[in-house]
Amino acid sequence: MKDDGIQKAAILMLALGEEEASEVMKFLGPREVLKLGAAMAQMKAVQHNDVVKVLEAFVEETNLHSTVGLDSDEYIRQVLTKA
Repeated sequence: MKDDGIQKAAILMLALGEEEASEVMKFLGPREVLKLGAAMAQMKAVQHNDVVKVLEAFVEETNLHSTVGLDSDEYIRQVLTKA
C-alpha cells in the first residue's frame, strides 16, 4: 500500500468502527495489518471533512469497480447525516 493509500485506509477503518474494521483486516496479510495498524495508531484527530472525502472516494471507487447497484448520492447523504 502506498502512504496516501494507507492514510485513507486508516481513516476508513476508524470510520467503520471496531467490529467492521476487524472483519476487513481478516482479509489483509500480516505486513498490511501492521502498516495499517500503525497508521491508525498515529491518527490523533481526523477532521470531519477528511473523513467525508475518504468515504466519498471509497463510494466512488466502489461504484466504478463493482456490479453492486448502489445509489451513491443517497448513500453519501446517509453517511454524512450519521457522521
